[in-house]
Amino acid sequence: MDTREREVVASVAQYGWTAIGVDERRPSYVYSVGLAFSADHPEIIVCGLPQEGYLLLKLVVTLVAGGESFASPGIYTNILNDVPLAVRPVHPTQAPRTLEYASAECDRRGRPDLLQAIQIFWPDDAGRYPFDADCDPAVAELQPRLDLALIELTEHEMCR
Repeated sequence: MDTREREVVASVAQYGWTAIGVDERRPSYVYSVGLAFSADHPEIIVCGLPQEGYLLLKLVVTLVAGGESFASPGIYTNILNDVPLAVRPVHPTQAPRTLEYASAECDRRGRPDLLQAIQIFWPDDAGRYPFDADCDPAVAELQPRLDLALIELTEHEMCR
């Protein structure tokens, strides 16, 4: 276990969860680790909001700690001052690659089956989300569709 992993384990043990920021990928994103165990709730990921992502994640985790659930897909207006935020489940093929520390935490506890996550989508200026056909392309580009299956190409297919 490397230093960062030890820090994550210690933070989850102390607080019940921690936030992981991933800035080296584009778009950047932030996600939770530990909610599956401390709150019986899927992990949460927010993409494309480098500064505000942490605050949004913390707000949602606070609501979860207070008994609310965002595990069901839909539009939620009770998170951020009546700004409608969409929630969709992260596809199982996306979760291990995108939420690496959450995956490691589940593995460490012997419960890889608990790796589940939701993605919070924020709307463009017209109120559309990346899964809507007319969403602003700049907004859609910042929020990859983690609710869709990751298609893995075989070596043979990549060479075509």
